[in-house]
Amino acid sequence: MKNKYIILMLSVMLCSCESYLDRQPDDMLTEESIWEKQTTTLRYLYNVYSWTPNDTDPSGQVMADHLSTDELTCAYPNRFYELVIHNTFAPLTGGDSYRTYPYTYMYRGIREATIFIKNVDRCPELSDDEKVLYKSEAQFLRAFYYYRLMKLFGPVIFSGDELVDFSSANIKNADRAPWQTIVDWVCEQLDEAASKLPDANAWGEAWQGRATRGAAMAVKARLLLYSARPLFNGQNGTHIYDNVKNKDGELLFNTTYDESRWRTAAQAAKAIIDLNEYALVDDSEKENDMERAMENLQNLYVQRLANTELIYTIQKGADAWKVVAIPTAIISGATSYGGVAPTQKIVDAFASANGYYPIKTDYFDTKEYAQGANVPESAIDSRSNYTEEGHKSMIHPLFAFVNPKYAQARETMNMYVGREPRFYRNIIWSNTQYVENITTGDVHLYAGGKSGPETSHNYSPTGYLPLKWIDSRQSHKDGWGAISWPVFRLGGVYLDYIEALNEYDPNNADILLYWNKLRHRAGVPDIDELYPEIKGNKELQRKYIQRERMVEMCFEQQRYYDTRTWMIASVSENGYVIGCNIKQKTDAMNSAFWTRVPIGDPTYGYGEGTVLGKHVFEDKNYLYPFNQEEIDRVPALNQSNNYGWTTK
Repeated sequence: MKNKYIILMLSVMLCSCESYLDRQPDDMLTEESIWEKQTTTLRYLYNVYSWTPNDTDPSGQVMADHLSTDELTCAYPNRFYELVIHNTFAPLTGGDSYRTYPYTYMYRGIREATIFIKNVDRCPELSDDEKVLYKSEAQFLRAFYYYRLMKLFGPVIFSGDELVDFSSANIKNADRAPWQTIVDWVCEQLDEAASKLPDANAWGEAWQGRATRGAAMAVKARLLLYSARPLFNGQNGTHIYDNVKNKDGELLFNTTYDESRWRTAAQAAKAIIDLNEYALVDDSEKENDMERAMENLQNLYVQRLANTELIYTIQKGADAWKVVAIPTAIISGATSYGGVAPTQKIVDAFASANGYYPIKTDYFDTKEYAQGANVPESAIDSRSNYTEEGHKSMIHPLFAFVNPKYAQARETMNMYVGREPRFYRNIIWSNTQYVENITTGDVHLYAGGKSGPETSHNYSPTGYLPLKWIDSRQSHKDGWGAISWPVFRLGGVYLDYIEALNEYDPNNADILLYWNKLRHRAGVPDIDELYPEIKGNKELQRKYIQRERMVEMCFEQQRYYDTRTWMIASVSENGYVIGCNIKQKTDAMNSAFWTRVPIGDPTYGYGEGTVLGKHVFEDKNYLYPFNQEEIDRVPALNQSNNYGWTTK
């Protein structure tokens, strides 16, 4: 019987977005017979899990979050991300990426979790302990689905413990609840669930992906962090949402700044650390910093799927990520589309091997840089030894570590030589080698090159591809393997903690303690050793913490919510994406391919998908608008509640 349950759980976690029960109508799911048997009761619980969004697909087919920031872009056309980055979507926009996956499905999950919570005690074949445990899992999932709604839409329709049919005509009387009301309730639910859920190791590897105490605490900590950040904590004095009220006249947003919210967020993050159930993957015994970091990062991302750092994961097949990240036509006889591309900005964000940032942080954060200007000499930190001129022979350090027998040296532009280990674990560039198991290939991302633009949209518009979660010891000809998508991991909790701590106690020793733990794992020197002037300076530490987060958490679907809740997107996401000049017919050393160009500039010719032009971000873009179909069903979600968006 236990093996049967494991198979059922894996069918939920590893299969498509359809659930084990094929999402039958509620009247079928709530028949008396459902709660008579242990098997059918558990199937219902797995159905509650099945509404968890699939974050492993960065291609924009399911969600636009990955591609609607300044770290990734894409060549695939006619997807929702094109509308988001160019500010051309509206409440009338249709599509699963806008309404179904991030909104409707979350409310279905909330309703089914409530049904389960109200009925699980009726199952005579479950012990009292099992009833408590399974109810806590559903309680966690319901809170998690609210968290997912809130970080996209802000204050939303809220039902608490009430069983509401969100598809019913009676929903027309519903209304949004204030942000703080929902935050307080969700945190209470997570506290209650955490007190009854098992610890990190209780489920075992076969059940990886089920709720734990740490998972509940991580959702709470991240929600409280978002709540402390400017968007939901006084709006940086912009007053954007000051007059947004529900029909009862309640203000929906926190309109004044409250420093204590940072303290609450820091305490929630520290509580996870103090569990001592999780540990950074930092156990390599290699003496060389590059090799040590490569081993650590390999173990974190691909080698040990159930590693000590993962707090809450989505268990999926790795095909959704790999098929769009691996260069097109790189391995004979194997499918790959290679169209999801890191931007020049994320390439620039990584430090040099000595830990100094090539582009000074005070310039990196400017509107001038975001608008796509070439980097002036004055913005380059000479201590980083960075230069965009010249080239030398080098083996890509990732392949040199994991596949030394097959890794070979290539002439490499100096801008990619001498960078920090995280750069090499995340980025691949043109005219270098690609290794999969015993098969190798040369990456050529220029026009007419093997993996470049020519007759399809399966190419990198920037001349870069992401390596995160790619295991070069395996060939995708033999299957895609699995991925443990890190919804929450300890490295992210460290960053949550030090960010919150800095805002009310910038001299606290824990800031540098946990910050430098991350840097040690990554093979770079301590931040205060390199930049002693930032120590205790709230504003400077904030800038460098944000940059550390951009690097450490890249491609993990964090950047979208970071730029918005920090309220920096009005600068960071207004302007052209920059990349290499892929329209050139060669990527030879010192050729024009290596010139920075604005992707989407009509005179350049290549855009993101089918759209040319800059990224455009307005204040209204900090949150998604409510879809017109939802406004028609729920009149309270009207234009005054849909800040800045025109509704019919």
